[in-house]
Amino acid sequence: MTRTLTLFALLGPAMLTACGNAPSPEAVAAATSEASFTVTGMTCSSCEVTIKTAVNNVDGVGSVQVDSDDGTAVVTFDPNKVSASDIAKAITATGYNAVVNDASRSQ
Repeated sequence: MTRTLTLFALLGPAMLTACGNAPSPEAVAAATSEASFTVTGMTCSSCEVTIKTAVNNVDGVGSVQVDSDDGTAVVTFDPNKVSASDIAKAITATGYNAVVNDASRSQ
């Protein structure tokens, strides 16, 4: 029985894709947006880690890049789960000020 479960665990995602139940790469890409933020108050790499950790804990966030030298953050996210405004609030909750510069849907 363990072998059957292991085999299913390994082949399950492939079987779903073959059956047409998994989202297409186009659908996944269409559901991804990117937003850039101006973040004030960062002074070091510890600040970057604090912000990155907070934003990564937001449901729907795919990736986060933070640069304390430039005072910026760039986040990819699923707009069906979270908004750029919600991400800015998560950054602000860590004690830094965040302003959305640009939010656009990726292709």
